[in-house]
Amino acid sequence: MKTIKKQFILSLSLILLVACNSSETDVAPDYNFMKVYDNADIEINYYPVDALETKDGSIVVLSALNDIQNTNFPTIHIMKTSASGKVIWETPIAPSYVSPVPNLMLANDQVRFVCMDDTSFDTKIIGINLNNGDITELGSLDESYPLAAHYNSDNQTTVILSYDAIGTSSIITGLNASFTQLFRASTATNKDFSYDIFRHLKKQRTPFPFFINSFDHSGVYYAVNGFSNYTLSLMMVNQSSGQITGRVNGFQELGGISAAIHKVNDQFAIASSKFNVGNVAIGADVNIDVNSTQNIAQLTTVGLAELKAEAPVKVLKTNFSNQEMIIYAATTKTNQVALYFFNAESNSLIKTHYLGHTNPMEISAFFKTKDKGLAVVGKAWVAGRYQRIIIHKLAYEQLELD
Repeated sequence: MKTIKKQFILSLSLILLVACNSSETDVAPDYNFMKVYDNADIEINYYPVDALETKDGSIVVLSALNDIQNTNFPTIHIMKTSASGKVIWETPIAPSYVSPVPNLMLANDQVRFVCMDDTSFDTKIIGINLNNGDITELGSLDESYPLAAHYNSDNQTTVILSYDAIGTSSIITGLNASFTQLFRASTATNKDFSYDIFRHLKKQRTPFPFFINSFDHSGVYYAVNGFSNYTLSLMMVNQSSGQITGRVNGFQELGGISAAIHKVNDQFAIASSKFNVGNVAIGADVNIDVNSTQNIAQLTTVGLAELKAEAPVKVLKTNFSNQEMIIYAATTKTNQVALYFFNAESNSLIKTHYLGHTNPMEISAFFKTKDKGLAVVGKAWVAGRYQRIIIHKLAYEQLELD
């Protein structure tokens, strides 16, 4: 077993940069590049689940690995790169920790993530030492099968979505800075989604778009995308009451909200997907009442036939060129990544930018960088077979938004 472990760690250390600066401009490579991180061990496949930029401009990527250590669920890999994409360190996590979930969370100067114990299936909160990649278990919950996590830096609250397979319920748990429970909201799924959840966690099916984010609406609310009452639902949780106050119901497990971000008042920017019919639609300005139940069919969206329905969609609200923008990132049916830039006030499409020409890519993370560009992190297929981590970093100049 020790020999196998040594070989495993050695193979993980053989990351090579097989793609380099893709820019045709004179922009410095720290600001603009595309890199695929290959591995000499062809038995290893990477499933990036999230990435973020730290205060010094480095990028941390959290991934699941396919089962090569005879664990019940995929093991975990963490990688940190410099601002220019050079690997600083990488860490294969002990196989007792499995199935990492989005999001990576930046709490003060510490990066955290949530995963599962491979034996008990309980939820674990893990801290990462950014200097060397060492990890520390910060907290533990009895809730099984974690699916998504979120950290609200304003109130130092961690919120975790999990699935109770015995009670067939989705559980939303809020924790304070000391990981003491603030609230616990349970919603019956009224259907046993265990098989779908297991396949999702094992990376054996198209991943469900489970996510959590927070926003202010006369108080702190959490938008939680999970299963409830037979369907994939976007649920609104009021932190003060700890109750689910509203929801947008989807199409059972066959589709629903795939991305959402709050704009102002009752206005949201969303994406919706119907996995079974291959349809993706976006709405840069839709009305969602956080205190009522709606159906996704009631929301005004525009279908985009060029997008791949089963691939993740990310949405970002940020400021470029002195105007607030809503930016969508999604994979097209030709395996490019399309970026759609909308004016957040007029909701008009400003431009579309495409990435990628060779390696098919699936998005895991999308964020604005400290040097005022954009980063897209995800999974690429090398030679059409081997799943590897890919980072696109786009300089502001390349976006041509002026």
